[in-house]
Amino acid sequence: MFHRWIRTCGSVIVLLATILQLCQAYNTDEFYFDDESVNGTVDCGNFAIDGRSSYLIQSKEGMASCEWLFLGSTDCYPVITCRQFYIRPSYYCRRDFLALSDGSADIGLRFCGTYRPHYATSQTSILKVTLSINSDYGSPTFQCKISCAKHHQNYNGYGYGYSFSQPYPPTFIPNTALKTTNCDCGVKGAVMGTGSGLMPSTGTADASILISGGTQVPKGSYRSFVAITVGGSGRCVGTLISDRCVLTQASCLFDTTTKTYATASSIMVFFNRPDFLNPDNSTFSMGVYKVSPHPLFNPATGANDALILELAQPVKLSAYYGSEPSVTTMCLPPRKSYDQFANRNASILGYG
Repeated sequence: MFHRWIRTCGSVIVLLATILQLCQAYNTDEFYFDDESVNGTVDCGNFAIDGRSSYLIQSKEGMASCEWLFLGSTDCYPVITCRQFYIRPSYYCRRDFLALSDGSADIGLRFCGTYRPHYATSQTSILKVTLSINSDYGSPTFQCKISCAKHHQNYNGYGYGYSFSQPYPPTFIPNTALKTTNCDCGVKGAVMGTGSGLMPSTGTADASILISGGTQVPKGSYRSFVAITVGGSGRCVGTLISDRCVLTQASCLFDTTTKTYATASSIMVFFNRPDFLNPDNSTFSMGVYKVSPHPLFNPATGANDALILELAQPVKLSAYYGSEPSVTTMCLPPRKSYDQFANRNASILGYG
C-alpha cells in the first residue's frame, strides 16, 4: 500500500512538473506578445525594422492573399513568432499557406494547419511573409509578431535572439546559395589598349575632369562600371553586380515632378564607355527588362537611395582563350559577413 502511494505521488509530481513547464512556455509566448508592439498591427506592405520597432500581423475576415516585407540592417535580423495560427492543411502546404523567405528565394518555409512559426529567424536582414489562400473552406486565423534581433554570433550559437528562457529553439529560414560570377571585387583591371585615349591624369587641374580631385582612368580599369541613359540622354552611372543586374541610385531615375520612375523601355545601359562623349568600337549597350527601386526609398530624405536594373539579356562575362573579359561584375559583400565597411578607403567613379 505504501509503495502504491509512493508511485501515485511520483506520477502526480511528474504531471505537475509537465503542467508547470507548459505554463512557463505559454507565459513566455504571452510575454513576447504583451511586450508593446511599437508600430502596431500593419496591413500588407513594406516596413523598415530596427531595434526600436516591432510589428503585429493578423488575419482578417475574407483575407485571401497578402505580402509583408520587413527590411532590417546589418545588426537587425527579423524574427517572427505566432501565437494564434490555423490555416487549412494541405499536402506539404501546397494549397493554402503562410510562407517565409529571407529574400534569396520566393518561398523558404511554408506553414499550414496548426504548424506555426516559432521564433523563425531570417539569415539575412530581409523577411518576406506571404499569405496565399486558394480554397473556399473558411478564412485563415493567425496573429504573429515580427521584431528585430541581432545576428546569431551574439547569442552563443543558439540563433537570432534565442536564449535558454525561450521554450522553443529558433527555426532558421533556409536561403538559396549565391551564384558565383566572374567579379573583380573592386580591383583595377589591366589597361585594354589605348581605347579612347584616356590616360591617368598628371595631377594638374583639368577642366574636363568634373569630379573634384579626380583623375581620368585608363580604359578597362573598372570593367563593372556602366553608363545609363534615359531617352537617349545621359543620366546615371551604375555597377554591374551580376550578369543581369545593375545597381544604381533610385534618385537618378526618379522624376520628382511626376513622382514616377523611368520606364524600362526608355533606359539603355552602356558598357566599356569611360569617355561618355566619345564611345569607341568596344562600347556596347543593352536594354532593360525591369526597374526595381528600393521598397523604402524616400525621395525627400534620400534614405534607401538604391535601385536594381534587370537587363533584357545576360552580359557575356567570358572571353577568348588567353584574353581578359571586357566586362566583369563587382562582388557584393559576402552573405552573413556583418561587415559595415566602416573606416575603409573607397573609390568614387563617375562622369561628374
